[in-house]
Formats: sequence, structure tokens, C-alpha cells
Amino acid sequence: MSTMEVMPVAEGQRAMALAIEIVADRVGRLAAEDRESMFRLFRGLGETRDEEEVSSILAAMREILGGKPSGLRPMVAGEEGRGTLARWRAFVSAKVLAARKAAKLTQVQLARRSGLPQSHISRIEAGRLSPSRATLERLAEALERPLVDFDPSGER
Repeated sequence: MSTMEVMPVAEGQRAMALAIEIVADRVGRLAAEDRESMFRLFRGLGETRDEEEVSSILAAMREILGGKPSGLRPMVAGEEGRGTLARWRAFVSAKVLAARKAAKLTQVQLARRSGLPQSHISRIEAGRLSPSRATLERLAEALERPLVDFDPSGER
């Protein structure tokens, strides 16, 4: 068979190859910091057999890759909408930072507790990232605080 011919591949193998291609493309488009986090998480997958840790690592990977977050509400278009999002990010940023410091944790320690990359926590605290509700739930649990402390629209 010449190198130009395509070998027949089972349907499952084609689906897997396509999935790998899509993930590789999405990882390649990430900022360097996020790409490094993905590589660290991927290495972590190979180093653990703990089902809960695997689940946590996969959730962090989905978060970085922009998986569909839960609990989103539509934003108002225009200047007011952008201002609202900026105020919400500033609110969340201050609350997460204050709670982490009150708990006397470093970003690395919070990352371990929450299963999120440290770089992700850094961007949240700096107000450069709007975390999903799932991320806020993980942070609230790791900091032993109610979700409403970080998201006033959350249920008590």
C-alpha cells in the first residue's frame, strides 16, 4: 500500500481520531498559560487511578477548553451589559481572593483542594476570567463557604 492510500479504519477509530484532532486544535489555540495547565492536568491523568481525582482533572480540562458551563444567564447587549459583566467579575474576584486569604491558603493550595489549575484561580482573582457556576461551586466547596458568597444569584 502506498503512502497516498488510506487504510480502512473502523468507525470507532475514525471517531477517536477526529476527537483527538479537535482537542489538539483547541489546545493549540489556548494561551500559553492554559496550554501548560492542560499538559499538567494530562500528566496527572496518567499518574492517578483514583476515580474522584480523574473526574476532577477532566472537569478542570473541560473548564479550560471552554466546555459548556452551567447556570448561565443571558447578558444585556450594549454598554450596560459589558459593565454588568465587569462588575460581576470584580465582585467574584474580590470575594474569592478574600475567602482564600481568610482561609490562609495559597493559590496552589486552593487549586489542589478545588481541582482547578492554579493559573485559573489566578485569573479569577485578577478579574480576567468570568468563572462558570460549576467553577464557583468547586471554589465554594474547597473554601467551605456557601455558593451565594461568590455568586449572589446562587441559591442559599
